[in-house]
Amino acid sequence: MTLGCLAVLGSLLVSHPADPAVVLVQEVASGQLVLTVQGPSDLVSGLTVQLAGDCAADEGGGLWRCGAGERRLVADGVPAGRGVLIRVVAPGQPERSGVLTVDQPEFDLSPTAANSRSVSALVRMGISHILSGPDHLLFLTGLLLLIASWRRLLLAVSAFTVGHSLTLAAQVLGVVVPPAAVVETLIALSLVLLAREVVRSDSTTLLRRRPELAAALFGLFHGFGFAGALAEVGLSREAILAPLFGFNLGVETGQIAFVVALGGALWLARRLLKPVVVTRWVTPGLGYLVGALGMFWVIERAGAIWPT
Repeated sequence: MTLGCLAVLGSLLVSHPADPAVVLVQEVASGQLVLTVQGPSDLVSGLTVQLAGDCAADEGGGLWRCGAGERRLVADGVPAGRGVLIRVVAPGQPERSGVLTVDQPEFDLSPTAANSRSVSALVRMGISHILSGPDHLLFLTGLLLLIASWRRLLLAVSAFTVGHSLTLAAQVLGVVVPPAAVVETLIALSLVLLAREVVRSDSTTLLRRRPELAAALFGLFHGFGFAGALAEVGLSREAILAPLFGFNLGVETGQIAFVVALGGALWLARRLLKPVVVTRWVTPGLGYLVGALGMFWVIERAGAIWPT
């Protein structure tokens, strides 16, 4: 019964997908543009994009002809909370990037357009990326249960962002990204190791003494997923800087918001319940939940490494 419930819960709380959808806008000749949508099928299946302004679709399909006037990319079906990256490639112009969201489904393709809202949209994408990922939220929960000091907790959370940023920066430099199945399995394994420390009372272990190291390592694994996706869609080193900055800022913001909310809930529980109840039941119970789900995901994801 317990194993069955765990299997159902684990299958429902799937890891948040790292791969973004990307719209490639390529000017193949003067005034002739081609739109290509790349990304996971669950994101792009309901996504439609077209050009507006001084643009019209060619009767043959696949090609857009634009005049000297306004050029806008308009999207319909942008997935809520996920966003869609934009890559604009034109001869003689620096490559540009941006983002489409449910609230901002248009992007000005004019070379002089500022598109100042792109960074804020990327920040929101980073926040959603973190808050929609149960494996990462469980890792933050484990850190909160393991670390008593708020200062050390925030240090550990920031260490995750540092690890995440290092991985993404490595992608910019062209470092090879490991297979997604291996990365996802290592992320799940980190939950098991962290949960083990939560339910134990040994204060001499490395995770107890330096939890920020574990957070940084987890950040490295987590960043590989998004970095691999960016590598596949071919964003240039110059065009990738703004998405990385905005996305990482959103990641850090989302983490701190979750930790503060959950930490406040645990503080309230300690005030309303007897401290011994929290120490003996709440903390170990959450620790076992994190470990059990982590082990379930390890088994599930390891199968993708060596498919039958």
